[in-house]
Amino acid sequence: MDKNTSETNGDSVYYEGIDFLKGILIILVIIGHNKTGSLIDGFLVFTIYSFHMPLLVGISGFLLNQQSIENTNFSNLFKKYFYRLLLPWLIAWIVYYIIWGKEISIETMVILFFFPLYHLWFVPAIFIFIIFTWFLKKFKTQNQIILIISITISLSWYFIYLSGHFDLSSYKLLYTYLKRVNRLRPYYLCFYVFGLYLRNVYIDLKYFKYVCALVISIFVIRRIFFYKGTTITLDGYILNFALILFSVLLVRKIKFEKYKIINWIGKNSLPIYLWHMAFLIRTHIERGLGVSLFVASMINYCLMIGVIFLIFLLSKVDFINKYVFGNTSEDTKSDLSLNSHENGFQES
Repeated sequence: MDKNTSETNGDSVYYEGIDFLKGILIILVIIGHNKTGSLIDGFLVFTIYSFHMPLLVGISGFLLNQQSIENTNFSNLFKKYFYRLLLPWLIAWIVYYIIWGKEISIETMVILFFFPLYHLWFVPAIFIFIIFTWFLKKFKTQNQIILIISITISLSWYFIYLSGHFDLSSYKLLYTYLKRVNRLRPYYLCFYVFGLYLRNVYIDLKYFKYVCALVISIFVIRRIFFYKGTTITLDGYILNFALILFSVLLVRKIKFEKYKIINWIGKNSLPIYLWHMAFLIRTHIERGLGVSLFVASMINYCLMIGVIFLIFLLSKVDFINKYVFGNTSEDTKSDLSLNSHENGFQES
């Protein structure tokens, strides 16, 4: 067993660095959603969006305990993730639907439910990725084959829809459907399965420095030669595969237990992720107070600190902690997905 792990229930292994990594990623999510209007925004946003969500998806796959889903049916799979993942998302979805003031119609509600706007895409996407893995595992499919299938799906979506090689605008019905499905980021599926694959293979830690050098090299090359203001590119896939591998080796190699605040953010990444948009009201602050975008952003960051502190206080209330925040386990180490660990936020 790695020196930075501890045994939990059954075959589950808890990596001490996972919460730190998730905490950093959630902080990057908040920064990416709160531009200051400064000259560094372009480079900063490009950098963050190049890897933060693919890496979070990859870590979610890494935290999936495949043994817990291989021998279960769909009904039990749904129950397993309802309280820890789907119910907190549904509560947030209802609140945001009211805040956004969308037209109240069955069609709009159905579209936004299955293809949600803004940051709410992550939870249904992860659940679909889990179902995808569960389905193939029911046929005893090896992880290598699942990885190949997922890469095929992701790259096919990239070339058909994202790359611009095919003009689908003349096929209005198809284009509209693909645009809605694209909200669930099917091009991230391969990162989820790659994380799952790495969870179940042994990689010698002696390769850590080489993987680190690879990540840095790819990022530098990407920044110099491929920076076009877009983050979903083929070189971006290579970067994120390398970065996911680097992150897995990192959490297996180093302990981060002294960073208590960041670790707490990582453990509570689901509620912070779901609710951080509630106070991202930079434009309203800017216009309402007549201040600059930079000042409005700084005020917004202060509000976000308040949101995190409020989540800390509300997490002490058992009912809210369980049903609104998705923390269904008293001991997060024994229920490792964005929260403690398998919803991307917990691990089972």
